[in-house]
Amino acid sequence: MSKFDYDYVEMLKFVLARGEKYKDENNGDIVRVSDYNFKFDLQEEDPILQVFEIADDEKIKSLGLAECVEACSDGDVIVRSSLDFGHRDNSLNLYFVKSDYNIITDLPLDVLKASMLLKTVAEVRGLKAGKINYYLENPYVEINQLEQMKELVKRFSRYRELLDDYKNDVHKFTSYEQCLNLFLDALSSVSSLEETPYIKDARLDKRIIDMIESDKAPSIWVDDSLFYCNSNLEQPKIKNYKHLGRLEM
Repeated sequence: MSKFDYDYVEMLKFVLARGEKYKDENNGDIVRVSDYNFKFDLQEEDPILQVFEIADDEKIKSLGLAECVEACSDGDVIVRSSLDFGHRDNSLNLYFVKSDYNIITDLPLDVLKASMLLKTVAEVRGLKAGKINYYLENPYVEINQLEQMKELVKRFSRYRELLDDYKNDVHKFTSYEQCLNLFLDALSSVSSLEETPYIKDARLDKRIIDMIESDKAPSIWVDDSLFYCNSNLEQPKIKNYKHLGRLEM
């Protein structure tokens, strides 16, 4: 799991614990943490040594990354009305700001888009992709998203429990995994099976165990051909993608 996952869940916990419910003209009934900003990997002491104006860069525009640029530059952007790319030690870092932002539906997807944008721009500029630094001003969630937030926090807590079992007691972890596999294999032969909460939790534990045992970190891969022809984003791919299961919205 990445640093983003940890920070994201901590932010969800914070909103659940301290969020205030009120009616918003545009968003209906929402929960917002008033006058609170969340920073992710923001290193304010790092100087911006170079700025790339995406809108004026023909080569970047030809890569078909308009959706990623829009995702990163929507809202109030500090310093300029465009993206800031600062590079240091041969690494390119992306910095953007979001305000009045739905954190459960928009943030994970926009982090993915920002990662793809940073990776591609770095490749074109002959640099390494560095950090994505972003700053959320007054984030909010819809009232009907609170249960999904609680479920996500619960799943992440379960991930931590199983990870600790693996670190602290390998035999206990292995025994549980074997029993879990036998149980799920037996389920595969049952027709018209009702997905009870117990079965769903077992499938989720199996998913989490697979994540823990895999030593391959998620990464963004860009086909070399991307730099020689126009792209509709079919070439960039997420390899070894991991997640804690689907949330019903």
